[in-house]
Amino acid sequence: METKTASTKVDVYSRITNKIIADLEKGIRTWMKPWNADHAAGKITRPLRYNGLPYKGINILSLWSASIDKGYACPLWLTFKQALTLGGNVRKGEKGELIVFANRITLKETNGRDEEEVERNISYMKAYKVFNAEQCDNLPAHYYAKAASFTLTPLQRIETADWTKHDKRLSRHFGRLVHGDEGYAKEELVAELGAAFLCADLSITPEVMPDHAAYIASWLTALKNDKRLIFSAASYAQRAVDYLHGEQPVYYTNYVTGIDT
Repeated sequence: METKTASTKVDVYSRITNKIIADLEKGIRTWMKPWNADHAAGKITRPLRYNGLPYKGINILSLWSASIDKGYACPLWLTFKQALTLGGNVRKGEKGELIVFANRITLKETNGRDEEEVERNISYMKAYKVFNAEQCDNLPAHYYAKAASFTLTPLQRIETADWTKHDKRLSRHFGRLVHGDEGYAKEELVAELGAAFLCADLSITPEVMPDHAAYIASWLTALKNDKRLIFSAASYAQRAVDYLHGEQPVYYTNYVTGIDT
C-alpha cells in the first residue's frame, strides 16, 4: 500500500473532486442509483470490498462513478494482490480505480521548554488502486453469482429514513446564514449523499427533484471553491447513515449487512 506525500494528497482531493464536478457539469449525479443489484452481493448495493464489507464515504462515490463509466454490474472490488490470493488474476491491460484510506495517529513528543511529554494528533491519507471483479478472471464462483431474492417491504424501508442534523443527534453545522448560501449548499449536499447511501442500502431509487438544475449549480460553486468539500460531505453523510442504521431493529440490521434471518 503506497503512502502519499502531502502534495500528492492534494492531488487525490483534486482528482476525485474534479471527476464529481465533471459529472455534475454533464447533469449527472454520480450517486443516483449507479448500482446493479443483479448479483449475489446485491443485498448491499454500495461498492463492496473483496470480503463483502461495504466501502464508506468518498470511496462510495469514486467507485460508483467508475461503475457508471464502465458499466460494471458487480459491486465487488479487489486489489491486485487480493485477486491473486483468491486464486484469480486481474486481466492484462485493466486499469484500477483510485480509493483512499484516511486515519489519524497520535504521536508523543517532548516539549522543548520543560521536557514534558505531550501528544499530537496527525491525520494521514493512503491511496491505492482496486479492480472490479469483472476485470478479473478465475475468482471464486460467488464473485460472479446472481442475486438471491430478499427485500424489505416498502413500509419497512421508508420507516428508516429519519434525518440527523439536529444538535441532539449529530450536531452538524456548516455556517448557514440564509437560504441558498454556501453553508446551505453544503448541508444539501450532505443530505443528498446521505439519502443516496441509505437508498443504496435499502434498494430504493432516489428521485430527481424539480429544482435539479439549481441544486447542481450551487454544488458546483461550492465544490470548485473547496476541493475537500466532497470528502467532508461524504464523511458527514456516512455518519448520518451509520447513525440511522444504529437506530433500527435487528431485522433491518441483518438486511443491510447481508445476514440471513
